[in-house]
Amino acid sequence: MKDNLILTIGRQYGSGGLEIGRLLSEKLGIPCYDKELVTKAAKGSYISEEFFNEFDEKIIRTMYYFGADEYDAAHLPRNTELFRIQADTIRNLAEESSCIFIGRCADVVLRDFPGCINVFLHASKEYRAERIMRLHALNRKAALDMMNKIDKQRNRYYNAFSEKKWNDVSSYDLVLDSGKLGSEKTAQLICDYIKLFKAE
Repeated sequence: MKDNLILTIGRQYGSGGLEIGRLLSEKLGIPCYDKELVTKAAKGSYISEEFFNEFDEKIIRTMYYFGADEYDAAHLPRNTELFRIQADTIRNLAEESSCIFIGRCADVVLRDFPGCINVFLHASKEYRAERIMRLHALNRKAALDMMNKIDKQRNRYYNAFSEKKWNDVSSYDLVLDSGKLGSEKTAQLICDYIKLFKAE
């Protein structure tokens, strides 16, 4: 466990977190977990993967339970339960081997894990909007709306389970503007940081 390389990547939507995570996975030869975490968490619990996906990195609003019938409302998991199940999955994977986690408060979950490196990726609105437009075939307004909505969801989710703030640079070991270098060079810069970190 103590020799495992664990990298967590927080990211603004559209900054290329998943793409960079996958590049790092190839460069470092270790697995990268994004949506795979949802599948694994659901598999080891009583909660369906569909439910996990619906509220992935989101806070379940109280009104959701009011919309369900009495039996379902009594048996639906709460935010803390979903977080606990996913946090257990993250800890177990980190114990087993070196790996990369994309989002999902992994840096909070693994705050006491030795040698965990926490990265946060951001970029200008222009850069992120262009990426979102290209990847999802959206116009600029739709891309900006999606970007703002998902960033708010991630911010709310992170702040609900942490004493730290999602976009506070002091919460991370390395904060990078992925729009300045692009995904490939940003991934390489993180690799260089890891080498220096491990050499200490």
